[in-house]
Amino acid sequence: MFIYTEKEREMANKLYLSLRNGIASYPGCKRLTGISIERDNVIGLKIPNVSDDKIAQAYFDEIQNYLQGAKVLPDFAFILYSRQPRSPKLDPYCTSKVALSKHGIPSQYVSLELLDSSNTFQYAISNIALAFFVKLGGIPWSVSIGRKAPTLVLGIGSTEIEDKTSNTRRRYIGFSVCILSNGLYLDTEFFPASNSYAGFLDNMSQGLRNALNRMLKIYGNVEKVTIHISHLEKNDTVQLVKNTLRQYEQEIKTPIPFEFIRLTGDSDFMVYDLAHSGFVSEEGTVVNLSHRHSLLVTEGREEKAVWRGRKPITLELHREYSSNFLLPMQDSVEDAFRLSALNWRGFNAVTQPISLQYSKLLAAEIAKLSQVDSNICNIIQHQPSLTRTPWFI
Repeated sequence: MFIYTEKEREMANKLYLSLRNGIASYPGCKRLTGISIERDNVIGLKIPNVSDDKIAQAYFDEIQNYLQGAKVLPDFAFILYSRQPRSPKLDPYCTSKVALSKHGIPSQYVSLELLDSSNTFQYAISNIALAFFVKLGGIPWSVSIGRKAPTLVLGIGSTEIEDKTSNTRRRYIGFSVCILSNGLYLDTEFFPASNSYAGFLDNMSQGLRNALNRMLKIYGNVEKVTIHISHLEKNDTVQLVKNTLRQYEQEIKTPIPFEFIRLTGDSDFMVYDLAHSGFVSEEGTVVNLSHRHSLLVTEGREEKAVWRGRKPITLELHREYSSNFLLPMQDSVEDAFRLSALNWRGFNAVTQPISLQYSKLLAAEIAKLSQVDSNICNIIQHQPSLTRTPWFI
């Protein structure tokens, strides 16, 4: 489905033809992803021309009306509109995404400014097609691992949803993004919204158990389970995760190694290579500060951008808990490095593991959409198709 205002029909047609047939070095969607976008399978939903203050609601209403009466729902939606700074309630993309999420339909925003800039668009179209492919459940690539069985990695993220009417923060939500260390996306587990932090911790504990039960049932041959969490998470969250892991291991009565790693996206530490003329370390350089504390350079001297005025990205990993002290920290660092090389939003690395990167992205997405519909957490939680694919990227 292509969603656009009546006056932007030519732009929508340009996007469709470019995705289908290719442009510049982009070979077309079928050759790149295997997905064929034929005209008889395309739906064009035209939004009536209204004033700027009513356009977001118009997008929501037209999408909702169409989907409620549709015999067959679309698999995907491209949303076209102008890229302008506006609040989520006035942003057609946010209102459209809420309407589509109610029916479990992933979507991709494409700005009219991007479509109007031929030079930029011809490079961006590959990323648009990549996101389209991944949001439909495709696996564009993975990374090789030296060990026989992959690690099950759960990136835990949380956010506080602000109540604009009372100017307070009262609702806490969380989730875990589940992937394998070879880059295979598995699942997303939502921790339901709570009006108290204590209630949120209870929801997180149960949600974490649910995620582990589901993942280990499917991927029972994983070498270990690694939990990634941001350095900004509260200590109470850290302690709860540790306790949950300990209790879970005892309950299942199966010795599955667990570890808990707190990651700092860009450490205050700097790693220098004194043998290099610019002292810039090579990507993948590791400095072990202790047996459970390491630095990992994820953006090194091979980068094309000039280093003057900026410093290489250094990821800091601190193992705060391990069910088996014999687990080699080196494996955990290697897993983090591999997952830092992956990005399903574009053809470039993200400098930190996607387990954490996508957890933060999902938190930001839900916090934004909640300003349009405060019930968005429950909506998404009851749409299984949205938990099986990274629709939020």
